[in-house]
Amino acid sequence: MRRLLMAVAVIVAVVMVAGVASAIPFYEEFLGSKTDGGVTLYEGWEVTFNFDLTAPDNQFKVKNRWGNVIQTGTPTVDETGYDPTLYFPPHLAYLTLTAYSVDLVGEKARVKTSVMDGGKVLWEGWFSLNFFSPRATITFDLGHEGLLDYLADGQLGTIVMALNTPWNINDFGIEQATLYAEADPVPEPATMLFLGSGLIGLAGIGRKTFKG
Repeated sequence: MRRLLMAVAVIVAVVMVAGVASAIPFYEEFLGSKTDGGVTLYEGWEVTFNFDLTAPDNQFKVKNRWGNVIQTGTPTVDETGYDPTLYFPPHLAYLTLTAYSVDLVGEKARVKTSVMDGGKVLWEGWFSLNFFSPRATITFDLGHEGLLDYLADGQLGTIVMALNTPWNINDFGIEQATLYAEADPVPEPATMLFLGSGLIGLAGIGRKTFKG
């Protein structure tokens, strides 16, 4: 009987721990295969992708060198399932950007990411595009840089800029921008009570077995 009770307690504890620890993926994408070529940036232009895993209809905005908005768009995959009150901050997150050369000439693009609620620059990177490599993908690991807490509200801003270059016309396109994150749900009180009862029962049975 004791073995049966112990087995049941172990199963309950394992199942509840697995349920508490299961991570939920969240994924939002701008542009991609559903668009006709993405957005084109010329010297001095920039595009801002406003990722928001909590609400629909966030936008990307393309601005020219004078700061005028000339193009906007909404996500092709619009994630709305993340709720900061129901999930812990993501334990992993990746930002992926894909660029392409319009004229197949060597290009350089500066990439900045910043949190939307503070405007702090978190990271800067470079694309390198040319005739032999007309496309380039760069993946930014927010966890590796210790920036997951900035994503606790589910929002992240990403800016891609076309620099002014003296040797050629710096024009390129952004084909895709994707934010992927995984977060653990906050356990409900009843779940934690059930889990605690199972662990206490397991400890009690183990103590009786040890004494016997």
